[in-house]
This record gives sequence, structure tokens and C-alpha cells, in this order.
Amino acid sequence: MLTNKIKLLLLPMIFSSLQAVAHPVIFKDGFDLETESSPMMSNIMTSYTFHTQASAGFEYFKFAPMSMLGPREFYFAKLNYRPFRWNNIDSQGNIYLSAGAGQQRKDDTLTSSSIGEFHADWEDRDYYVSGFQKYISLKDEDPLWLSRARVGFSPFRADYNDINIWFIAQFEKTNGEHWETTPLMRTFYKNILWELGASLNGNYQFNFMFHL
Repeated sequence: MLTNKIKLLLLPMIFSSLQAVAHPVIFKDGFDLETESSPMMSNIMTSYTFHTQASAGFEYFKFAPMSMLGPREFYFAKLNYRPFRWNNIDSQGNIYLSAGAGQQRKDDTLTSSSIGEFHADWEDRDYYVSGFQKYISLKDEDPLWLSRARVGFSPFRADYNDINIWFIAQFEKTNGEHWETTPLMRTFYKNILWELGASLNGNYQFNFMFHL
């Protein structure tokens, strides 16, 4: 019994490398920056966790001319909320909800837009699964739906102060497009995380995240 209690007390540190860097809500008073870059889209997100279950921040999207949407940008102010967290002896799960409002820039014209997101994940020290669904409203157009699912594993266990490596398979689609599969290698050290990979269609992806 005592051993289990000790594990539960240490659980936040055991999973801190995954939780604190890649989630919209981290530890109280924590600041998070996430960037994502691919030939079709660039994304920057910042957030400040003002409560153990909530954060506020900004998100920016830039779609390339070759993307399904064509060249356009989005700017959003967002509120993120974590209604559920499950802490077990050797694993953890989370559910997040996000909503925001902002503007879309297309052909040098600004129009109002809104965003909503559902995010769920589960992980232990060997395996990781996550997924999200994002909704973005478009003026006089059908809304944009961004879907993503991930599964991953770590080839070895490492402590928070060591370099951690994970291999991840990512599956994503936008509206009615086909699912795109991207193998990624995730590396993180303490509060810094980066991911690098290329889809089966040859599109690179680079993600960088850190928290303070």
C-alpha cells in the first residue's frame, strides 16, 4: 500500500515530460509554446495555465497556397479547460475542451471566425495514444474540420532528467480529404520537446514545444 501511495505522489513527475509540454493545460502558472510546420500549414499556440484545470492563450494558423483552403490565416484567442483527468499507478488519461474567437484573413480581407476543439489522450511509460477534433468556422463557406489521431511507444524508459525518445504514427485529415499517415520521432529533454517526420506522401513535419 505504501509503495502505491509513493507511486501516486511521483506520478506527475513520471509523466511530466509528456503532459506539461504537449497539453493545452499544464501546471498552474505555467507558460506553454507550441509550433508546428508542414508544407500545407503552420501553427503557433501559446497558453498560460492560470488554474490547475484551465488556461488561456492564442492560436495562429497559416495555410499554404497549395493547401485545400488556399492561402489564408487565422488568429484566435482561446480558453482551454480540462474537465477530466485519471491518475492510475502507472498511467494517466486526460480530456480537454477548447473554444475561442478571432479573425480569418483571406485576400487581405478580415472576417470573424471561431474555433472549438475536443482533445483526449492516455499514456503510460511505454505507450501513448491521443486524438483531437478541431472545428473552425468560415464565413460563407463550409466549416473546417481538422482530425488527428496518434499512437506511439518508447523503446526504453528514461527519467525526466534524461533524453526521452518516442516513435509515433500520426493519422490526420482535413474535411473530406484522405487520411495522411506520418511517422514521427519525438525527442524531449526536461521542458523541451521536438518532433520530426515525413508523411507517406513525402510531406515533412517539424514540431517544437517548450514550457516555463
